[in-house]
Amino acid sequence: MYLKLLAEVLLFLGLTRVIVCQGTSLECRHSYDIRFFFWKDFHNIALDLFVVFVIGRIYEAVFPLDSPLVVVSLCCGSAVPSLLDIIPFLKVSLTMYQVMCVWSVPTFIFVGFMGLALLALAGLHAHYCWKFLTARGKCSFLLEMLAIIGVFVVPRAISSSFHAHHWFTAWLAAQLCRFNTAWSRSAQFFFIGVYVNGIALYGRDPVLSCQAAWLLADSQRCQRLLPCTADQAMQNVMVIPPYHYEPSDRCDNLGNLVQRAVSLCGGKVPKGNMSLVSLPFNLDELKSSVSQAMLAYRLSEAADLAVKACAATNKWIAGYEPWKMKDADQQELRSACLRVLLEAVYILAHFFGPFIPTAADAIFAKVGTPARPIPQLASFTNLDEKAEVKTGSILFSQLEVDKVALLAKKEDAPAVAAPAAGAKGAKGEGKGAKADAAPKADAKAKPAKAPKAPKEEIKDDPNQPLFSKLDIRVGKIVKAYNHPDAERLFVEEIDVGDPEGPRQVISGLREHYSLEEFTGKRLLVICNLMAAKMRGVTSHGMVLCAKNPETKVVELVGVPESCKIGDRVLPEGVLASWKPFSPAAVKELKVWEDVAKGLRTDGGRVACFSGTPLVTASGEKFLAPTLSEVEIG
Repeated sequence: MYLKLLAEVLLFLGLTRVIVCQGTSLECRHSYDIRFFFWKDFHNIALDLFVVFVIGRIYEAVFPLDSPLVVVSLCCGSAVPSLLDIIPFLKVSLTMYQVMCVWSVPTFIFVGFMGLALLALAGLHAHYCWKFLTARGKCSFLLEMLAIIGVFVVPRAISSSFHAHHWFTAWLAAQLCRFNTAWSRSAQFFFIGVYVNGIALYGRDPVLSCQAAWLLADSQRCQRLLPCTADQAMQNVMVIPPYHYEPSDRCDNLGNLVQRAVSLCGGKVPKGNMSLVSLPFNLDELKSSVSQAMLAYRLSEAADLAVKACAATNKWIAGYEPWKMKDADQQELRSACLRVLLEAVYILAHFFGPFIPTAADAIFAKVGTPARPIPQLASFTNLDEKAEVKTGSILFSQLEVDKVALLAKKEDAPAVAAPAAGAKGAKGEGKGAKADAAPKADAKAKPAKAPKAPKEEIKDDPNQPLFSKLDIRVGKIVKAYNHPDAERLFVEEIDVGDPEGPRQVISGLREHYSLEEFTGKRLLVICNLMAAKMRGVTSHGMVLCAKNPETKVVELVGVPESCKIGDRVLPEGVLASWKPFSPAAVKELKVWEDVAKGLRTDGGRVACFSGTPLVTASGEKFLAPTLSEVEIG
C-alpha cells in the first residue's frame, strides 16, 4: 500500500511539473530537472511519504488510494497553490523579508482567513477526537501531535535554517488528518497534493533562512514601522546585501565581463591551449569558501566571494588585452585568453546564481552550456565546444531613479525649446531669406522670456570608457539638398531613430558625392555634439568619413544593410549600458577631440578605435569603401 502511495505521488509530481512549468507561464524553478530530482530529492520524498503513511494511519484508511475522493483531493491540492499564484497580491512567500517588505493589506487578510480555516479544521479534529475516540485513542492522538511538534517543528523554528515552504507545512498537516471520515481523509490527501505542488515546482529545498530573511529586511530598512518607499520597492527584487546599494559591482564588473567574453569570441567557443595563460582565480578554493559560507548561512560573505572572483577576472583579462592581439603569431595566445575568459564567465554564473538567478540563466544561454551542480564544475574545462555563443542584449541596464524624478519635474515645467528639437523645426532654415525672416518676426513680437534652465553640472567619469561618452548611431539620409549659402555643404535630414523624427545635419561632402549619390545613404552619425550654425543653418550632429589627406579622397564609412536605424556603435567589448554624455559635457571635456585621435581604418578597411573594431550590439562591423590605414573624422 505504501508503494502504491509513492507511485501515485510520483505520478502527480510529474503531471504537475509538466502542466505548470511547460504548459503555463506561472512561477516555476526551470533548472530543477529529473537528474537533480533522483540525485538529491527522491530518497527524501520516499522518507517523507513513509512518515505520513505511518503517522497519518494511511494503512488504516477505508478509502482506496485510487478512489475518486483521493484522486480529486490530490488534484485540487496540487493545483490550488499555482492557481493562487495568478492573483497578484498572493505572489509572495512566507519569509520575514517578504512579510515586512512585500506583503500588502489584501495579502494579510487572505493569510488571516486561511489561518482561521486551518484552525477550524484543527478544531474539527479535536472535536472528533474528544467525541468519538476512546481515552487511549485520545492520549495516542495527543502524544502524536506533541511528537510531531517536538521532532519536526521546534528544531526548525529555533534554527537559523527555519523555513515555511508550503510543501513542508502541508506535509505536517497531512500527518494530523488521520481519521477515517470523508472530510478528514479529503483534507489529508489535499495536503499531500499541496506537498506535491511544492516539490514539483521548486524541489525539496529550503527557502531563505530566518537569519537571511532578517538580514534582507534590515538591509532594505523595510520593517513595518518604516514602510518601503517607492524606489526601495523597485529595489526589493534584488537580494545581494550589502551590494544592494552598490550596482557597480554587478553591472560594471559582471556585465562588462560577460559582454567582453561573448562579443570577442565571434559566436563560438574558442579552442585554445589554456596552458599558455594563467588562471584568473582558484576554482577549488572558491568552491570550498562559498560552500562554507552557505552552510553557515553567511550569505553576504558568499556574495562577496563571487564579486571578488569577478573582479579578479576583470583584472586578469585587462592584463592580457586579447582585443589588441592582431598579429598572426598572437592568435594562439588570443584564443587561449578568450577560452579561459568564457570558462570563467560560465563558472561565475553558478556562484552569482543564488543571488541573481535570472541574470545567471541569461549567462548560461549566452555561452550555450546549461548549468550543472557546482561540485561537478571542472577547472576551466566545462563548456561545450560545439555550442553557439550569443551576444544578444546586455546583461544589466540601470534605472536611475534620480534622473526619472528630474524628468518628471521637467514635464510639469513650461516647455523650453531644446537644441535637439530642431530636427524638425530647422527644416526651413535652408530655404533662403524666408528662413531668416522668421526669427526677425519673432523678435518683434517680444514674447515673454522662457525661464532659464539650471546650468548643467559637468562631471567626468574616469571609469567610463572614452568612446562610450559619444552617442554614435546608424542613420539613413531621408532627404538632402545643397546648402543655399555654401558651395561645399550638403544639408541632410537623417533618421537616427529619434522619436522626434529625422535630425538636420550639415556636412562638407559636395566635392565628393553628387546629391543623387548622397540621398538614401546609410552612415554613422555622432548625435551628442552641440548644435552649431553653419552659414545660418543649424547642424545637430556630424557624419563619420574615412579620409586620406594626401590623395584628398573622402568617403562615408560604409554601413551593412543588416544594421537597424538607430543602432548604437561602440568598440568591440565596450558595454552599451554606458550612457553617452550630454552635448554640453562632450564640448566642455573635449570628448570628440580625444576620440578622433584614435579613429582609423585598419588594413582591412574596418573602422576601429585604438585598434578595436567598431560594432553594433549584434556584432556588425563597418568598412570604408576603398581606404585602409587612414583617419576617420
